[in-house]
Formats: sequence, structure tokens, C-alpha cells
Amino acid sequence: LNNADIFFTSTQSTVSWRIDAWMTTITNVTKSYSSFLFGLPFGVPLTDFYNSEGILTREPHNLYITIFARTGLIGTILYIVFHIKIFKILYMTYKKSLHLEDKNMNKFIILFTIYVLFIFGSGGISSSNLTVTYHSTQFYLFAGICTSIYYKMLEDENFSNT
Repeated sequence: LNNADIFFTSTQSTVSWRIDAWMTTITNVTKSYSSFLFGLPFGVPLTDFYNSEGILTREPHNLYITIFARTGLIGTILYIVFHIKIFKILYMTYKKSLHLEDKNMNKFIILFTIYVLFIFGSGGISSSNLTVTYHSTQFYLFAGICTSIYYKMLEDENFSNT
């Protein structure tokens, strides 16, 4: 085998492992009504895969499946509603920032949008990004800043209209 064949063979095995881990996790969560509605207990590994160093891989490497497995259907719905609200505020902040004279605010919102797309796009499907402290801390810190900016813009807009 040449180097390209070795690369694609090893990549294919990680894809196969991820699909198996996702199916196993979903199967384990849907075994009972309790785990389906409220998720599996924290501390319980979601997968039973040991990596090459013999360390137990606890997460299925998919943000959405991890959220469903840890919080169940009820928690997943709450998670989705909460994050839709964050996306909506981000979008409205971006729209309002287009009308500002200060273009740095617009650039900040664009930067945060790119970060959000990374977390929920490729990072969400191939990894459990928000289960890692350094990603979730940055994400929710930026979301809080963006929310503050949005409500400050609304306040300034209402103040200028009176």
C-alpha cells in the first residue's frame, strides 16, 4: 500500500467506528422510556470503545448524539430551543450592526458567526465540541457578549426614538 491508500484506509476505519458508536449510543438511549426522555446518567460512558492506548472513549464524537444521550428527548428539545434563540439574537445583532458607523462591531459579529458555524457545523458532527470546556466557555461567553450588544443596541434605538 502507498501512503495515500494507508491514509484513506485509516480514515475509513474512523468513519466506521463513529457510525457504530452513534448507532450503539442511540440504541442504548432508546432502550427504556426513562433514558429516552431524560437521557443516560452522567458518568456512564456512552460508548464501549477502547482506543489504541487502552483508554475508554466515553463520547460518540457527535455533539447532537451526545446531547440526546446525556439529556434525553426533553433536554434535547430545551437545548435546541435555547440555541435557536442564540442564533436569532446573533442574526438580529448582525442586521443592526450593519447600520452602525462603527464597522468593528460588524466584524466582531461576523467572527462570532464563523465560530458558531464551526461549533455547530463540522465540529458538531465530527466531535462533541461543546462538551469540551474550552470550546463551550468561549462559545457561551461570546453568546453572552453578543446578547448584551443586541440589547444595548435596542436600548439605544429606543432612547433615540423618544
